[in-house]
Amino acid sequence: MSMGSDFSAPEWKTLDVALRHPCWVVKFVDVDSGSISGASLTQERVSEISRLLDFAETDSEVRGVIFMGGVSPDFCTGMNLGEAGDMTSENTGGRDFFSLLQQMQASSKALIACVQGKVTGGGVGWVAAMDHVLASPQATFTLTEALFGLAPVNIYPFLIQRMGMPAAKSMALTARTVTAEEAYTKGLVDQLESDPNLALRKLVPRIGALSEVAIAENKKFLNQFWSVAPSVGEIAGNTLSQLLVRPETQERLRRFSEAQSDSA
Repeated sequence: MSMGSDFSAPEWKTLDVALRHPCWVVKFVDVDSGSISGASLTQERVSEISRLLDFAETDSEVRGVIFMGGVSPDFCTGMNLGEAGDMTSENTGGRDFFSLLQQMQASSKALIACVQGKVTGGGVGWVAAMDHVLASPQATFTLTEALFGLAPVNIYPFLIQRMGMPAAKSMALTARTVTAEEAYTKGLVDQLESDPNLALRKLVPRIGALSEVAIAENKKFLNQFWSVAPSVGEIAGNTLSQLLVRPETQERLRRFSEAQSDSA
């Protein structure tokens, strides 16, 4: 895939992908309306992000992939709770999502999140797996899993790499909202800017000045010694599957779904 490829092609159903040389800029698309909206990591969206990263590996001119929010005030709400509550054979216990986070760490490209808005649930882990997190002071981060009878088992390893175990455990066991400033002091956010769009315009040329090989080798070296073992994903998937089938969890997910429907 070359830098001149047509990113508006219908191959992307849940993503809006544009070129900001030498990076790709990715936003979430609301599949129903076609507008740039929707903030959950549906199974289809996780699959498309994975495929996008595979495409990036084929283009030597691409230095980085930038993930930004869409029209939704939320940057990312993590896994789709409607899908999570649907205990069918297609429910993988979040294993595909865990694999995506591993793929992000192994990617030879610089992966950047530009966060303006709320990040909740698995979205916190998705941000934690990025190489560089740029955020506005309005950004917030909340691990909501315990409110639904769940645990952030798929994202714990990546969040602990970022913040350390005490901070990650505190977020999970209190479900409290962490401000952008606190996230910055604890390592979840790398760059806190009042005007993140301006900061991003300055950052992109710097990414472009880097050697393709240097980016890849930096990440490859780190991944050899500090990557998350695949066995962790299997254990996490089994744990999440067991939690999802509990009647209490199903009831909490049902009440949340009904509340969302009533407020729509």
